[in-house]
Amino acid sequence: MTNDVTDRAAILRSLVDLLPEIEKSEFGRMPPPDRRKGTLVLQGFDFNELGNRFQDLAHGLAPTLPRDEWVLWVDGGGARRFLSDEALLVSATEFDVAGILVTIARGERFCDGYVEDARATGAIGRVLRRVAEVVAGVAPGTS
Repeated sequence: MTNDVTDRAAILRSLVDLLPEIEKSEFGRMPPPDRRKGTLVLQGFDFNELGNRFQDLAHGLAPTLPRDEWVLWVDGGGARRFLSDEALLVSATEFDVAGILVTIARGERFCDGYVEDARATGAIGRVLRRVAEVVAGVAPGTS
């Protein structure tokens, strides 16, 4: 377990290091639909280098979250609770912020452009600012 927690902290620190770039740059672009023989073909979101780095790091957090705890967390409202209530985000623990970031990264599987939208609306920035507090040892709710 210690190794997973150590890995989680290292990945979270790497994500915090990306924050300045994330706040000023997009993660890629949505290519225009392609017309082929009268059929409209929608292509997936085209991640750039920054978007791919974010996705790789965020997905890398998933194995650090114990399955039983993850299931309970998701069933209890998971990321949705924190993303819909900014005041609640200040109480997010290391497990919570890792879970939120994994949820955002996985959202791309179901909705092309989901991760870029989370970046553009500032959700990822808010979460990463809380991550910075968590890795610096700021107690939940005291920021």
